[in-house]
Amino acid sequence: MRPGGTAVLFTPTPEGATTSLDLGDLYFREISLVPSYSCGPPDTREAYDLLRQGRVRVERLVTHRFSLDNIQQAYETARGGGPALKVLVRFPNEASS
Repeated sequence: MRPGGTAVLFTPTPEGATTSLDLGDLYFREISLVPSYSCGPPDTREAYDLLRQGRVRVERLVTHRFSLDNIQQAYETARGGGPALKVLVRFPNEASS
């Protein structure tokens, strides 16, 4: 990871498991470790099944859409919270670029 980077920990280790980290290296390279809750395989499978069956209407979850040219506004909207549930950034069609 480059200096000043952030490692996002998307899944926990088993309870009681330890790992060795060179904390001096993290400190001097200013690396951030950020935990982020994520569900496990059973929840992921159930979510996929609900989506596949059409029981969850994902278009209702996306509250804001931005083009790649407006990505800063997208970040600001997502960061602001409030009515923003899911913010989507649309990339240009590769065929037209």
